Amino acid sequence: MTNQISPQSEQLNAFVNMLLSKPKKNQPKKVSSPQFRIPLSGQFSGQYLTRREAQCVYHTMQKLTIQKTAEKMNLSPRTIEFYLKRIRTKLNCQRKKDLINKLDRVNFEERYKQYSNLHH
Repeated sequence: MTNQISPQSEQLNAFVNMLLSKPKKNQPKKVSSPQFRIPLSGQFSGQYLTRREAQCVYHTMQKLTIQKTAEKMNLSPRTIEFYLKRIRTKLNCQRKKDLINKLDRVNFEERYKQYSNLHH
């Protein structure tokens, strides 16, 4: 006796496998928008901040707490801390106070206002 599978059994197996497999979701393609970056000047020439980084630093320079900045940006305080740490690393600053002082010297607030007005 041979164990031959009939064409109907093969079709049934294929159909069952298709039903049991996870459906592939049709995800819309991401439309890449031009990235918003604020180039820095002075000692940070060649460096830039992303939109979110710039917003975090700007609000910090306005003397807002991490909690208030998070509320204003609809993010968690932990995310704000993450952005500030990334900026401090990028600009080689040990403390938030050092970061603010250095960005003050390169007129970051004016640059931020200028760029954010152009991109809104």
